[in-house]
Amino acid sequence: MELNTKVKKFREIVNELADLYEKKNHNYGDSFGKLYEDLGPIAGLVPLHNKLDRLTNLIKNDDKNHFESIEDNFKDLANYAIMNLIEMQDHNKAIDFTEEVRRFKIPLVGVDKSIMKTDTTKYSIDDLEEYSNEH
Repeated sequence: MELNTKVKKFREIVNELADLYEKKNHNYGDSFGKLYEDLGPIAGLVPLHNKLDRLTNLIKNDDKNHFESIEDNFKDLANYAIMNLIEMQDHNKAIDFTEEVRRFKIPLVGVDKSIMKTDTTKYSIDDLEEYSNEH
């Protein structure tokens, strides 16, 4: 496929994603924006993580789940990424994500398994920066 054709297809998909976003926001309201506003930027990563986990399971199981398709999950994943960008830009958080994590004091979980004592041990941004500086 030529680049011009791919760019055209890309635009078609993005328009389809915008329509999907509009329909879901009409049905559910701006629950994502409220979540982001209440809990900060880490909260915006949770739906991305969940969708990526579902997508991984669908691919590993050869798409045997007829409730959700691989394509639907890719679309949702793309929309959640765009929604994060919208919220970050709206709240001017794209500039200093680390400072926002500190402000909300939300721990990060499982960033680097080599520094974790157990799978449930939580580390803050400060802990991870200290670890990075030591290694």
